[in-house]
Amino acid sequence: MQVKDKIITAKFTGAEELTSALKALIENGYKVVDVHSPHPLVGIEDIIGRRESPVRFWSFIGGIIGLAAGFGLTIWMSLDWPHFTGGKPIVSLPPFLIIAFELTLLFGALGTIIGFALHSRLPSIMKKQSLTGDQFGLSIIVEIDKIKSIESLLSSLGALEISVDDWNGTLLKHLPKPTPTRVGKPVGGGFIRTDAGLINQAPTILKFRLTFIVMAMLGIISFLIGISGAGAHRTWQIYLVNLLYWTGISLGGVLFTAIIVITKAEWTKELKIIGMRFFPFIPLSLILFLLTYFGREDIFPWVNLDIGEKGKFLNIPFLYIRNIFRWAILSILSWIFIRNFYRHTNTKNLDLTMTATILIIIFMFAFSFIGIDLVMGLSPEWVSTLFGGYFAIGAFYNALAFIMLWTLVFRVKASDSELADMGKLIFGFSLFWASLFWAQYLVIWYGNIPEETGFFYSRLNVVPWKLLSWTVIVLNFFLPFLLLLGRYAKANRGILFVASTSITLGFFIERFILIVPSISAKPSFGVIELLVSIGFLGVFLCGIYVLDKRKFLKYTKVI
Repeated sequence: MQVKDKIITAKFTGAEELTSALKALIENGYKVVDVHSPHPLVGIEDIIGRRESPVRFWSFIGGIIGLAAGFGLTIWMSLDWPHFTGGKPIVSLPPFLIIAFELTLLFGALGTIIGFALHSRLPSIMKKQSLTGDQFGLSIIVEIDKIKSIESLLSSLGALEISVDDWNGTLLKHLPKPTPTRVGKPVGGGFIRTDAGLINQAPTILKFRLTFIVMAMLGIISFLIGISGAGAHRTWQIYLVNLLYWTGISLGGVLFTAIIVITKAEWTKELKIIGMRFFPFIPLSLILFLLTYFGREDIFPWVNLDIGEKGKFLNIPFLYIRNIFRWAILSILSWIFIRNFYRHTNTKNLDLTMTATILIIIFMFAFSFIGIDLVMGLSPEWVSTLFGGYFAIGAFYNALAFIMLWTLVFRVKASDSELADMGKLIFGFSLFWASLFWAQYLVIWYGNIPEETGFFYSRLNVVPWKLLSWTVIVLNFFLPFLLLLGRYAKANRGILFVASTSITLGFFIERFILIVPSISAKPSFGVIELLVSIGFLGVFLCGIYVLDKRKFLKYTKVI
């Protein structure tokens, strides 16, 4: 590099503008030395022409070493100092898997650090403190006589600000922080219209509207026929399955937006709007929960039984009082959060952040206890201290997949980078959900306490529940994990569609398995169950359509 060379830094409004400018510069023969973004951009390496990072090889080698060390150490120590616990074999792979998993992560992380240090050519030549926050930019090293031409080119490519700095091997000049914008059409009062996932603006909305109404009416009629006949028991149990399933999705959608607000994440513009469109079902689910009172004898096995001291907690008046309170609090907080989201300004958003924080905390407590009451409470003899958290996290994981499915089905204008980041989030929660399931299963299995093992034994060892349980594990973990494991798979719309469909279907079966075996000895899923489930989907979609039609969520301050 010659002494007279200069560094030109250009700032852009967003990822799409930056990517377009990057392609144009490469085509014109310029060498881009650095790209800055607040979040990873899919395909940047392909545009710049850089080779695949060899760091992944070091991560893999470290993980393999850790896996072998974990199993090797536990097996060796068990054989060297044998202990007999509950009649289990000395070498028991299920408990050893935890040690192997931890060492795999540890050695994989160490391998990643070693590989990064070897291949990153530290220290970095340029440090741009101004572009390490929420700005998009790129840097080019050019000769002095080409500065004018490159400035003109960058301006034509949509650069907001261009700075020319002397090359001194240290910091570049500070760039002012850009004002993030949301894509949409300006309207009066400083508002813009966004179309993220609006059903009533889809091309075939008239058909959709009629379809939603027909689905809802079909489900309502089937439900009334079911509870008035010999199949009342089956009807009420599938009613509870759908109630908890769709309540979890609606709450999880709003929770996703709340998390985006708290973390000040800039990687999503459209998906965070979609999550809030699931809100209408939250207050509606409170009404639907009240209706379960009329089927309490078909839903709760302990209603006419003497369950001893547990009867002080599991009784009809107290169960409904506390759950009505939880549902009402969640509905009110969700409403307040959404109103604050669409009313807050850049200078005063403390109310929004505070509401989002409270909503997340209350969700984890309230929905965990809803799961304890309406799922674990169906088997009064079963005890699990982890089930509430597992139930709530599973609902949020399912909501993430449903948001992705909504985005793909209704063709929301989300960028590939946005979809890729959402894919990473879903991939991460597949691991988190699996770890919660395994932690709960392992403790109960190894403890070998009859009050705890009965719940798992009836679902994992008894046919046909055993087949359904393994189906859940495959659909919720193995399939999405393998599909989204690749780097570019997370931005592939076809793969994302299959993975999100797998998760949403898997969690419906999971809720079915959690509830039905506690009520019925054999699984039953016939016409009544199918039509009632379709009806719940129709009610869920009708609520979103009505909310969009009333234009409650169409306008928002420019953020």
